[in-house]
Amino acid sequence: PQVIIREIDGVMCEPFERVQCEVPQENSGAVIESLGARKGEMLDMMTTDNGLTRLIFMVPARGMIGYTTEFMSMTRGYGIINHTFEEFRPRIKAKIGGRRNGALISMDQGSASTYAILGLEDRGVNFMEPGTEVYEGMIVGEHNRENDLTVNITKTKHQT
Repeated sequence: PQVIIREIDGVMCEPFERVQCEVPQENSGAVIESLGARKGEMLDMMTTDNGLTRLIFMVPARGMIGYTTEFMSMTRGYGIINHTFEEFRPRIKAKIGGRRNGALISMDQGSASTYAILGLEDRGVNFMEPGTEVYEGMIVGEHNRENDLTVNITKTKHQT
């Protein structure tokens, strides 16, 4: 996807979106940081009656491409996000967005083991529970770094 750039009064402008989200309080810092990295400007922040934090941002549309997936991962599915076109503003001359984390990919078929899952904790966020059936090439987690990493999530501890 690409954002449509317009020339208005001789100035290159890009679309900006009003982003409104409600997140659990423990996730609000991560969401604020991630939208800030996408050149978002916080307009408002408030706590709702049900204990959620409501955040309102103005973000370049190109910063929102692919963001919903990152947002849902950050909030573990508990966040609600809505974004709508607001206006054209002068284009920000900065790189925005892009994939920040790679995937943890299973190298074997079998059952995910507790031993292997514990050994992968420092590599990133694991999506599997012990005993989950996995196949070769299956995404089993999110890597802490930008590259994808092939892991053996079926590895068991050998009895001595």
